[in-house]
Amino acid sequence: MTKGQERFSRNKACVLTLQEDGDLLLYRQCDKVAIFSVRHGLDSPQGLGNGSDAFVSQLAIDVDGALHVNEATQYRETLFLGIKTPAKSSSDNITLADLRLSDDCQLCVFKGGACLWFGHAKTYPCPVTLAGSVLKSGQTLSAGQSLYSPRHNVKLTMENNGNLWLRRECDKKIAWGILLGGVLTMDIPSEITMQVDGNLALYNSNKVLVWDSGTAGRKFASADLRINNDGTLCIAKDGSRCLWTSGGYGVCDPLYSKTFDDAKVILESGKRLTRNSIINSTRATCSLQFQVDGDVVLYRECDGAAIFSFKKEMVFLRNMDLLHEFGISTHGDLEAYGLNGTVTTLRNVTARMRWDTTDGADLRLHDDCVLCIYRNGTCLWISSGLSYGCPLVNSTEPSAVSFQSEHQSVAPQRMFNAPRQPAN
Repeated sequence: MTKGQERFSRNKACVLTLQEDGDLLLYRQCDKVAIFSVRHGLDSPQGLGNGSDAFVSQLAIDVDGALHVNEATQYRETLFLGIKTPAKSSSDNITLADLRLSDDCQLCVFKGGACLWFGHAKTYPCPVTLAGSVLKSGQTLSAGQSLYSPRHNVKLTMENNGNLWLRRECDKKIAWGILLGGVLTMDIPSEITMQVDGNLALYNSNKVLVWDSGTAGRKFASADLRINNDGTLCIAKDGSRCLWTSGGYGVCDPLYSKTFDDAKVILESGKRLTRNSIINSTRATCSLQFQVDGDVVLYRECDGAAIFSFKKEMVFLRNMDLLHEFGISTHGDLEAYGLNGTVTTLRNVTARMRWDTTDGADLRLHDDCVLCIYRNGTCLWISSGLSYGCPLVNSTEPSAVSFQSEHQSVAPQRMFNAPRQPAN
């Protein structure tokens, strides 16, 4: 085997390649993790090559099974000495050895029906990608697992660091997510579950609830989570309209947002709100409230439901009292301003747009209780939250409450307090 050549395992799960830079590299196809690398000293067999000094020109195996790596400097390293099997007579055939690569990334010097030598291999499994675009009722997405939208242009991943990210494939940037911000140094979340009661719930290793969608109850029972092509998540039952949506930044080329052309402008470019501020939508069906606890919450007037909260989605804000003013920058980013002059970016549209500028964007509130960072006919970001209609008068349907689940069937504890309800 010489430079530029590569060998695959039977089902192409693993690749052994002798690269042009002189590195002998074995890696897994599923996540591109290197099993060993001669030049970079990564689990290279028997400390071969002294790391970056190695420049492999050839990998060779003798008939007796001796495995050698030849370097450009004429230096030869023997990985396995081999076992000589002399013929008993001139008519006997000598069993030839070969080098084999299995789908679990094991190298094997094979001779006479047995492996005489094994190479290195990773023992942990590859990240699993679940089939389909739906996390069904009762299913769990564990750390390292992903789900794709039907067009595979958006991917939802439960990451090993505890963050839940919905990424768009066009530029690998985050369309929506639950940001822990390093606040949890221990017992980081390891799974998110679409519970049978309809609540999308993020738990840590001790089964303490870190975040949830606030959608538990009869209305949401047996609902599934869908990953949509437009870069959003949707909790829905039996293929019906969404009961909860994630909102977010959407895909790389957002569509024209005619709905928000006439929505109420609640913050013009560069303007701010102070605590205890309340702004209603055009028909007063919704109100955005900058509460005394420093949270900015969107409420629905018909039933008092808290539709959206910055502290709910951004977990690291929950134990911090840093919001003194809330505003939109001249570049279109939503920001929190502290008493000591600190600026925390709550929503960053400038880092995600392909356009030359997002200057002049404003924040709008629609009567359907959705926030939008709006510029030139397009929503650069929309808020998440409940998306079903208000309960009918005298209806027996349960009303939504401020991010409190009717049931907590899995986790008896809640890590953070919910935002306060508006005063009567």
